[in-house]
Amino acid sequence: MADNASLDQNRNKTLQAVSTVNNSSPVNLQADPNTHALKVGGSINISNALITDPFDYIGVTYPDTSTEVYTYKLGGASGTLVGTVTVLYSDAITKNILLSVTKS
Repeated sequence: MADNASLDQNRNKTLQAVSTVNNSSPVNLQADPNTHALKVGGSINISNALITDPFDYIGVTYPDTSTEVYTYKLGGASGTLVGTVTVLYSDAITKNILLSVTKS
């Protein structure tokens, strides 16, 4: 895709997406003006999702240099834990090689 991103009122480039039809035509993105969440259309299949219970908070900790632990909660940061995903990398510096992803 060519570098033809739209500009905002300060002449800064704005976020741009491409069409799924040809993977090159630029398309506009839409977002909620209050939350700034991107609008996503279409069907979402969660049959392969790691966390299938509803959640509204994701926290992350780094117990060591090659491990990331993501906690999913309902009710905000102090809410009820609905799932944990642990990601383990073989290389603590670049994290280029993923060893495992575990849900608990």
